[in-house]
Amino acid sequence: MTLATLPRPVCAPGDIGIEITDDAPDALRATLTEYFAQFLRPERMPRSNRVMCVCGEPLTGMLIGTFRWGLAHGEGCCGACGWPARAYHRPIDADGEILSLSAVLLYAPRGCDGVEVGDDE
Repeated sequence: MTLATLPRPVCAPGDIGIEITDDAPDALRATLTEYFAQFLRPERMPRSNRVMCVCGEPLTGMLIGTFRWGLAHGEGCCGACGWPARAYHRPIDADGEILSLSAVLLYAPRGCDGVEVGDDE
């Protein structure tokens, strides 16, 4: 599959409602920032507020969501185009689990930074 320029940057904690306060430890900030950077920033469908896949189909929503569970716990993909996604998240730092949440996020392709990506050569 060859992709045109991706329309969205990588995810940051604030993009999914995680507020990191100024007094939070630097290690926590770094762990969360690094963890969520492996995903694309979620975009919502107009008028419905459902999370949208890069193909334009809704990933979430009763009866119309296309998210399809995979074999690994929390992993899956878009049922329309197959783009990989994760629904269960548990970023871990050196001291153990620091966060547990459920949010369908699309994986960012390697090298995703707003430049064109495509098939590996």
